[in-house]
Amino acid sequence: LAFANVTPAAAGTVDPGTTGFEFWRFSATNSNQDVEIRKLNITLVGSINVGDLKNFSLWAGATQVGSTVVDMASDKTVTFDLASAPYVVTKGQVKNLSLKADIVSGTTRTFRASFQNSSDIVTYDKGYNVFLKANGLDSYTLIQPVDATPAAVNYTINFGTLTQTLATDSPTGNIADGSTNVVFAKFSWKANGEDIKVSNLAVSSTSASSVDNILANVRLLVNGSQ
Repeated sequence: LAFANVTPAAAGTVDPGTTGFEFWRFSATNSNQDVEIRKLNITLVGSINVGDLKNFSLWAGATQVGSTVVDMASDKTVTFDLASAPYVVTKGQVKNLSLKADIVSGTTRTFRASFQNSSDIVTYDKGYNVFLKANGLDSYTLIQPVDATPAAVNYTINFGTLTQTLATDSPTGNIADGSTNVVFAKFSWKANGEDIKVSNLAVSSTSASSVDNILANVRLLVNGSQ
């Protein structure tokens, strides 16, 4: 069973806050016997820190293979242990497998996935009932995303962003004239990639009336505190 890079074939960028981002696709080519994939140990290379990426998952098309791995280990590895339910590549087939994750943080940091060692790939021949050499070779060559040179290629995480949405519990409907201490809008803020400082905020309202003081004593509260 031979593994090889499919994508990316060039350097790229990704926004923090992106979920289910496919950052590596590799092929598994089977020429002879049906072969089980029992374990894949993937090493992330680059300047990212543990926690910058989360919820790693392995996919064959629209089908998830194995369980989601929430965090990479301290050595920046992600292990998919499929021994209890191996993924089978039948003889004569080529399967493309995708590695996905949520991009939580890590502005300007870089990363790529790789199979660093032959022991990172555990496959089993169902016809002869034996474990196989990685890519069927006595000597092992690093498997990772490369361009046409070939040179390794990375993703870079873009600068952080602040996302604002209308909160699900934001009030609607009419307000009685003369009401006080009325909550008339709620918004949710989410910082992606890094801490975000809000130094200025302009709040405006529109009205069918020409009177300026329909709203008075306007206050802004964040998590209940003014």
